[in-house]
Amino acid sequence: MKKHLNQKVVRQTVQFFASAVVAVAVMGIGDLKAAPYADRNPNGSINVGNAGIFTVLTHGDFTGSDSSLVNGNVGVSGTGNFTLSNSATVNGDLYMNSSGTVAIKNSAKLNGQKKLNQNTLLNSAWADAISLSNAAAAESVTPRYSSITNVDLSGSSNLTITGNANEKVVLSLQNFQLTGSSSFTLQGTTTTTFIINVAKNFSLDTSASVNLVGVPTANVLFNVLGSKGKTQILDSSHLSGTLLALNRTVTATSSIAVTGRVIAQSVALSLSGKIATPTGNQ
Repeated sequence: MKKHLNQKVVRQTVQFFASAVVAVAVMGIGDLKAAPYADRNPNGSINVGNAGIFTVLTHGDFTGSDSSLVNGNVGVSGTGNFTLSNSATVNGDLYMNSSGTVAIKNSAKLNGQKKLNQNTLLNSAWADAISLSNAAAAESVTPRYSSITNVDLSGSSNLTITGNANEKVVLSLQNFQLTGSSSFTLQGTTTTTFIINVAKNFSLDTSASVNLVGVPTANVLFNVLGSKGKTQILDSSHLSGTLLALNRTVTATSSIAVTGRVIAQSVALSLSGKIATPTGNQ
């Protein structure tokens, strides 16, 4: 009798697991929804995912010329090419896709390793950049700043945006344009996050600057959306934060400085332009 009961229990157990397997098969992997991508980390920093090892990441061409400088790693994904000329310098490693070309001309220098055929790593980093851009673009605007739809500053004017500890401050702008020694200031704490979505033009020119007060560079994201509009940093201007422009060419020239990272379709860096990721942000 006992043996008969044990056999019955075994049959029922096998039938249960078989039914569970069939249910999973019918449901399909696509029904097991992944958690949405988080655009910020618990400490307030922007979640750049696998793109975090790069100071510059492109899906197209990277060009450095004249006396331009990148302090950090450069990744060229997709089918992009890497070109350094004149006295341009990259103080970091180059991670290169398998389709693009590498050209280092004149007295230009790559002071790091040349890592070829890095498609897997580069594709993962670019996928995370896409997820970050989409997640940031979906954020609701911080109510107290909902009336700000354009930032267009000139002369010596300044606009300050403030955030509290552990707060995520989100702006949704059509244009972000600073000229003529104007400044845009983000003020908060080491756990404040700032996300600025820009739909059209993104431009800093003629000694314009983005300044941070109390906020780490790693906590700031400029998410430039779409493919139409200029995306440039020119003439002694300075930007702090991550500039994410997946469908744009970022032009940086003439004594400009980016403290943070640039992730874009293509990057053209010339004259004495500089992009550097601060220690601890990589």
